[in-house]
Amino acid sequence: MDPRFPLEGRDLSAVSDAEFVQAANIGTLISCNGTKIVRITSTAVLKIGFEVGLQEALNMEYVSTHSNGQIRVPHVYRTFTSKNIGYIAMDYIDGHCLDAIPWSERTTQERQNIVLQVTEGLRCIRSLRHCQPGPVGQGIPMGGIFTVYGAGRAFQTAADMEPWFNHKLGIIGAGDVTGLFKELVMCHMDISRRNLVLDKAGKLWFLDWAWAGFYPQAFEKASLLHKRVEDPDFQFAQDVLRELGYCSSEESLVGLLLSVFQVNDGPFQGSHLTQGC
Repeated sequence: MDPRFPLEGRDLSAVSDAEFVQAANIGTLISCNGTKIVRITSTAVLKIGFEVGLQEALNMEYVSTHSNGQIRVPHVYRTFTSKNIGYIAMDYIDGHCLDAIPWSERTTQERQNIVLQVTEGLRCIRSLRHCQPGPVGQGIPMGGIFTVYGAGRAFQTAADMEPWFNHKLGIIGAGDVTGLFKELVMCHMDISRRNLVLDKAGKLWFLDWAWAGFYPQAFEKASLLHKRVEDPDFQFAQDVLRELGYCSSEESLVGLLLSVFQVNDGPFQGSHLTQGC
């Protein structure tokens, strides 16, 4: 057995959870930034962490199935939990994360090509719609605009989600979103260079779908606009936003969502946990 790839040659659909856990301890560690990524075969990895779970895997499988190959997402083999730690076995994408090279050091042509692929992917998933907000499988919205604590509950309808945001906005008297959550589309919600991989053929792959779900498309734009000037991804996000275009009808909602981010960045980010929102 090659210790770099402990499950090489195995049918991953037939591998037990215990064998995956064992492979995670001896495979090649390729990332340990918050969550661990371990290669278990030459073509597959395990994503491992306390915040890794079924919700992310369901989002990935849904997008892969419904995008007709227009957006590249690693194939998921298995997801499970062991001792409160989540595992997702998925394809290994042979390439490099975009954050391996500073955005300013890429050529104009490289940046244009990447931005076009990002925006094409976002427009593709925007065509995927649902009547219930949140991640696939009726899970609890997590991360980004929902704070590090998550929303604390699942939402049944767009209107059901409004009080959560109105509570946040009420903390700073910034208005409310009543009636503004209309069409719900698939959003990635964590578009950053660390979550994008260029393969050897120059094709872009979208990783880390833990925060994804069905939301008004203004949510995606607000998550990109939220990046501060000092963020290494600031100019990248600005370039993506410029290519996406800005619909004037979204301006009011985007502004309110940025106010929610402002609350989340302060001492009241977990206030919803005690307010029953």
